[in-house]
Formats: sequence, structure tokens, C-alpha cells
Amino acid sequence: MAPTTQRLLQADLDRIVGSSDPSTWTYRDTLGKLYNSLVGAVMLEELRLIPPVIDVPKVPTGEKSAEGKGEGIHRVMISEGGE
Repeated sequence: MAPTTQRLLQADLDRIVGSSDPSTWTYRDTLGKLYNSLVGAVMLEELRLIPPVIDVPKVPTGEKSAEGKGEGIHRVMISEGGE
């Protein structure tokens, strides 16, 4: 992040929360102000550049076995291709 942007971001944080105790922050008041400032813009830009992982594909690479613990759980064989 550019130094100028960092200073602006810090200024927004100082203006909104300053040195107040985090236990006094509220979702309705504090988060709304943060979200509508440069803090929110930086969060959204970060999510745009590096989106959260919403799906992790699981494809077996060879035959695998899985065995659970507990009543009614049995050993399961998973072959490549998921068949």
C-alpha cells in the first residue's frame, strides 16, 4: 500500500475510533462509519484482488481409504475418478 494511502487510512481510523476502548464499539455505529470510510474501500479492494476461497475441489488421486471412528461408521474406499 502506498505511504500516502496508509496515512489517509490511519487518519480515518483515528477519526472514527481514536483511542476509544474496543469494548465500546458497536456494530451499528462503529462498523458503519468504518465501512463508509477508506477502511471499507481498502477491505473491498483487498477482497477484489484476493477473493475468499469458496470452493475447494476434491478429486482423489489414486485409491484412498477413509475410516471413521464411532458407532455405525465403516471403512470406505474411494477410487480415482470418484467411482
